[in-house]
Amino acid sequence: MQSPIDSSKCKDEDRFTSISDFKWSIHCGAEIEFEYHGQLYTIIRPEGHINIAKAFRPDTELESDDVEDILDYRMDDGKKLREVITEVTNVIRTV
Repeated sequence: MQSPIDSSKCKDEDRFTSISDFKWSIHCGAEIEFEYHGQLYTIIRPEGHINIAKAFRPDTELESDDVEDILDYRMDDGKKLREVITEVTNVIRTV
């Protein structure tokens, strides 16, 4: 069972301030774990591609070479990642 995420441990400097901030991070090769509405998501960079999915749920995976496709990923509430990226709680942000 997945442990609950303590969003109070997310430092403000780890949050994305804009879509441009997110794009810069991805272009620099960042790997990210974030929480949105109680669900953990991961963004990893296998073999140079960008992969987003709910944690431990490969059936929700989207892989692309284009960060715009990743930003169009649909969250559980139907919103696109681009609409909520500044609201997510980053658990891990490497860049």
